[in-house]
Amino acid sequence: MSRQGVQLLASGESLMRRRAIALMRDPRHSATALGVLLPGLEECELAISDCDLSTRAFNCLGRAGIELWGELSSWRIASLEELRGAGVGTVDEITLEVVRFWAESQL
Repeated sequence: MSRQGVQLLASGESLMRRRAIALMRDPRHSATALGVLLPGLEECELAISDCDLSTRAFNCLGRAGIELWGELSSWRIASLEELRGAGVGTVDEITLEVVRFWAESQL
């Protein structure tokens, strides 16, 4: 395993949470596709139903036709904010899960 992978495992959820929060809060990133911010995301074929999303987050993504995490690679954070029924907490939750799955796939 790479040194970066070991560091990620050692720091656990807090590193992923910081990465997700940085992505969400930086206004420069709101117009950038998630696939650009998280290289390789488009290759993730894990179903969103296989994770521990709240019902609201799952339904918001389902209404948008998102079934796989990789399908979010072309989405911008600003687009997530426009999903019907998605408030700040839901967008935070979705972004955190995307970063978590992306980070796990990079190990």
